[in-house]
Amino acid sequence: MTCAIVVLIFKSIITILFQEEAFGLLKNNYTGFGDKNFASFGWDSIMKTFHCCGLKNYTDFEGSYYQITKGRLYPKSCCRNPFSADCDGITISSEIIFTKGCFASVTAMIKRNSAVIGGAAIGISLIQVRCIHCTHLSRHGGTTVDLLPYSARDPGSILTTGAVC
Repeated sequence: MTCAIVVLIFKSIITILFQEEAFGLLKNNYTGFGDKNFASFGWDSIMKTFHCCGLKNYTDFEGSYYQITKGRLYPKSCCRNPFSADCDGITISSEIIFTKGCFASVTAMIKRNSAVIGGAAIGISLIQVRCIHCTHLSRHGGTTVDLLPYSARDPGSILTTGAVC
């Protein structure tokens, strides 16, 4: 739950940190399409999934470790068809490569799913609180937990009749 609150409060800080970290991985650690290192695998997965190239756009690879070592302007994962002869790492055309960056697509996906992520975090925190409470009761001889005061009980509700830990 703490994590969910921090994410909601510091969303802009997290966005900036994500941008810096992701860009740093792309510039300094990306080694190429199909390579199994963390940065390459992660970036290839993101670019293929979201049909994008780089963080801001395909020019993010300029001056990168990838460009310096491979001599290409962009990797095959930026291509609409990575196995096409036109996907040569040099030819720049919106018919060959995805020209938009990945940052907007990834943040849009996170925003779309933030309610689910937040709900899951709250659900997990409630389970944790329940477990902590049951542990406390078991150490002090208790066997049930009354979730509502007696005056608010509804005999038909499982939540109000007490639950066995």
